[in-house]
Amino acid sequence: MNIDGKNIKNVFIKASYIKRKNSSNTSIDVYGEYTFISFWIMDEFDPRNMKINDTINLVKHVYWDISLENESKIYDFDIYKDKVELTRLSEDDYRLKVHVENPDMFYTIPEGLEPFKSLDINTTFSFVYEDIKCMLTSTMDLSYYDEENNKLPQKFDNKNKKLDTIKKYVKKYDNFVFVASVEDNYEITDLYANVAIESFKMTLPFKNYYVLDGRTKDKAEEYIKNADLIYLCGGHVPTQNSFFKNINLRKLIRKTNAFIIGASAGSMNMAERVYAPPEYEEEVNIKYKRYYQGLGLTHLNIFPHYDEMKDATLKNINVINQMVLPDSYKHDLYALNNGAYILISDNVYLYGEIYLLRDGKIKQICKDNESKVNKEWRFL
Repeated sequence: MNIDGKNIKNVFIKASYIKRKNSSNTSIDVYGEYTFISFWIMDEFDPRNMKINDTINLVKHVYWDISLENESKIYDFDIYKDKVELTRLSEDDYRLKVHVENPDMFYTIPEGLEPFKSLDINTTFSFVYEDIKCMLTSTMDLSYYDEENNKLPQKFDNKNKKLDTIKKYVKKYDNFVFVASVEDNYEITDLYANVAIESFKMTLPFKNYYVLDGRTKDKAEEYIKNADLIYLCGGHVPTQNSFFKNINLRKLIRKTNAFIIGASAGSMNMAERVYAPPEYEEEVNIKYKRYYQGLGLTHLNIFPHYDEMKDATLKNINVINQMVLPDSYKHDLYALNNGAYILISDNVYLYGEIYLLRDGKIKQICKDNESKVNKEWRFL
């Protein structure tokens, strides 16, 4: 994108999400490669209530501001009029058109640049509805292996305040729902579900525990709707993604008031556009599919177990340096060490040791025993 000090056109937005029912406000946030747009809702307007093919002028409903970056120089300004049209194209897809001519605005102009005369944005995107509170983790440390390599449950700790965070967002302790990573491998599901359930019984007990897999998929809507905590377990990302699609979890999960915890693959499949690098040697080929539609709970893509995967190889190919980092030119990746997590609530919060992978580079953005609001959309 070029900002020449006179006109700004063709600002293409790559990803977006909506945050609803925040503790202090309601807003729509739209992220782009060099663009951040925030709409602050003034009334009861909700784009989910729009009919397909409806178009509305958002200026009637919102205050809004835009940040534009040009070679690390930031324009920030507020606009209170002009054309800001939102059209609903399908259940999840929308088109945003913005035209501002000689804007009446309060703004910050980078040194050495002049204010511009017009702004045009025309893009389509999918909203990610972040009224659902969730935690994206590498692992919850629910188990350990004994001397005979048996997987046993354990009480999980409060590293990086994860237990405190769960207690803050779980409102009732009636129904715990474990969502499997594979539909019909009941032996594996039972092993991991039993360990998770016993660990929560030791640490944070619930009245009822339910396992959602192929045996109970006819109860999926009931389980999800009535859940107080939903645990999306780890596993093989594409396999789990397929199971989620088979039970229509993307739609069902909109009906819950539960706090949602994802572990490893479960966290990866929370994204609107899921990134799934190869996990097995047979997947290291040009035909392997790396992108899937996910649950749409966040715009973030995570790469779990970063501390374990730094030197990992598949077919003598370094997973991080030769697979994952090249993909970071296409989209950001948040690499989480075990014990770290990302909380999505009224904002996006980072806890523990986390790295941002962008444009082939790695940057540490959070440390162990540290927490911060994520503001890394425009770093570097």
